[in-house]
Amino acid sequence: MTYLLRYTLLKINDFIKKLPYHSFRYIAILFFLGYTSSCNSPDSESKLHVTPNIGDVLDKTAHNDSLNLQPQRKLHYLDSFYATQHYISVIDKWEYYYFCFYTYMNNLKDDKKAMLYTDSMLLLIQSQKRSTHLNDYLSMSYYSKGDVLYHQGLFNDALDYFYLANKCVTGKYDSLLSSYYNYRIAMVMYKQQKYDESNVYFKRCYGDMYSCNDMQFSVFYRKQEVINSVALTYYKINELDSALIYYNKTLDYIDKYTKKHPYVGMGDYEKAKGVVFGNIGSVYEAMKNFNLAKEYYIKSIDINSLPGREMTDAQFTSIKLAKLFFQERDFTNMFEVLKKVRVVLDSMPNIEVEIEWNKIIYEYYSSNHEPDKAFTYSQKYIQLKDSLSKRANSLNEMDVNGVVANLDNRLEISTLKKTNDTKQFYLIVAVVMSILLIIIVILIVSILRRTRKHIIALSQLNQQVNEQKIQLELALVALEGLNKEKDRILRAVAHDLMNPIAAISSLSDLVLFSSDGLNDEQKEYLEMIKSVCTNAISLSKEILEAATAIDPDTMEKSEVNVQQLITESIDLLQFKASDKGQKIVTEMPTAPVMLPLNKEKMWRAISNIINNAIKFSPEGVTIVVGMQNLDKEVVITIKDNGIGIPSSMKDKVFETFTEARRLGTAGEKPFGLGLSITRQVVGAHGGKVWFESEPNKGTTFFISLPKTRMV
Repeated sequence: MTYLLRYTLLKINDFIKKLPYHSFRYIAILFFLGYTSSCNSPDSESKLHVTPNIGDVLDKTAHNDSLNLQPQRKLHYLDSFYATQHYISVIDKWEYYYFCFYTYMNNLKDDKKAMLYTDSMLLLIQSQKRSTHLNDYLSMSYYSKGDVLYHQGLFNDALDYFYLANKCVTGKYDSLLSSYYNYRIAMVMYKQQKYDESNVYFKRCYGDMYSCNDMQFSVFYRKQEVINSVALTYYKINELDSALIYYNKTLDYIDKYTKKHPYVGMGDYEKAKGVVFGNIGSVYEAMKNFNLAKEYYIKSIDINSLPGREMTDAQFTSIKLAKLFFQERDFTNMFEVLKKVRVVLDSMPNIEVEIEWNKIIYEYYSSNHEPDKAFTYSQKYIQLKDSLSKRANSLNEMDVNGVVANLDNRLEISTLKKTNDTKQFYLIVAVVMSILLIIIVILIVSILRRTRKHIIALSQLNQQVNEQKIQLELALVALEGLNKEKDRILRAVAHDLMNPIAAISSLSDLVLFSSDGLNDEQKEYLEMIKSVCTNAISLSKEILEAATAIDPDTMEKSEVNVQQLITESIDLLQFKASDKGQKIVTEMPTAPVMLPLNKEKMWRAISNIINNAIKFSPEGVTIVVGMQNLDKEVVITIKDNGIGIPSSMKDKVFETFTEARRLGTAGEKPFGLGLSITRQVVGAHGGKVWFESEPNKGTTFFISLPKTRMV
């Protein structure tokens, strides 16, 4: 077990006491504790530590009561010991640097010296051969330097190092360190008052931590804090009911953990609950339930104003309670609360609490018509607020998402420079694939044109048969032969084209997933190839189905529940509607209606029309699928709110390879076969299909199926 783990386990309560409410300057050691003890591999410890007794010395230095209030003496003691050692392992050096960094930053408030030790931590780990056992130490080094930069107000530079720290955690056991990154981004967003975005990052943080073992107190403490932070963001955006739900979830989680681990100091549990009580009070105050608000404020203050508790939170909650008394004109209780806050402020300064304290006093004297006293406190309030606003303005001007995106772009550019040769190779491959695809498309277009010519020739033959009754029998035989030849050609062509197209699609997938060096343009070309291949395969399948004649006499039928058939069609297309934000609703009788149908073919016919409704309707609309059980027939209706069918196309929509084709509202490509297949299937069942449509007002398709019994 490394010194850092031992050190943190023994002093966890002390560290939590030092954590300001919603501040993340001092949480590095807590996250690293959770990482090494809850999410790390079991054998990593033994491979890192080789220096005997140093961990014991560090423990003694950190926990010796005679030195605990004198950080300088602790550092001097450690320096003297290290100077006498002939050999110190890399990890022991790192832990010594980390101890010094933490002491200078949090105890001695010396950012310059803290920065020197973070640089030493980085140089030490970067000088070693890269190893997965060192990734967590490198990540913590980056986080530590980012903390110092953030404390100095260098927010962009801090985000650079947080980003680098997160890039180090790519292994199996790094989920907690990943949550550390999301937590920091969430806190920056929160301080920028971007509460919606902050809410998203807090939830990501909790998702990263979810799988980590909360047997460790640090993991539990961070989880409850993150749930509490989610609730706080809901409160900030005035979603008060959601805020209350998450605050109660926090309390439930704390109570559940308390029952599991009663041996941990109960003061820490109470401290966490005290923070939540104060936050719940704010929600009730926002709901104008002032009695409940005061009750929760007082509960929170009673808990966290005790020695060793969350004194900073108690100060903030006391200020909120004082404001509530001021609002109710209860000045006696207001001054009693402010007097207690003043005593704590004198021994534990807090600029944010100081600002609010002066503001309340200033507002009291203003309302009491004592301008001289009001002016004194207003000057203090303005002076303190201006000093705090300078740093806040610097933070608010920063576009966090833009900075992160820029860091991603810089990393990608660096990677592309190192893989330029590979990029050129895949560019050539993409060009060749594009040329092959163009050739295939030309062949398909040529085949379609020939097919249209065959159809025209068949029409002419039919006219000749009607005009020449004597040659009717011979013409019919010839027409049947031509139809079979056409279908044979279509099936052969569609079947033979599917294999090379599928091969091209597979090669595109292979290139996309096996290469990290492609730039965005190359990936776009490959995605275009893959998309065209998918469309070509779909077209080939539709051609095969269109070329397969449906014989009503030989078609297999069975008793089918029509409502269930419609529901299955909707379920399989629901994801397409969801992609466009559409809803599909049904209006059908509850009593089951049974008809003798070929379930597979009728499912395809209904699905074709629902698919068209999705394709030609804009985002966010509702598509209604209904069914009427009449005396002699069952009528299925599919009504959309789409672009409609122009009058010029109404006579052509049911034709095979019809020219009445348009792109969908999201650019979906049509093939012109779906409605033709639908008409064939419905006709083979003795039914009929038709539609009613007006441009830009939607279309309603009707499928009528006769009620017949199975023989």
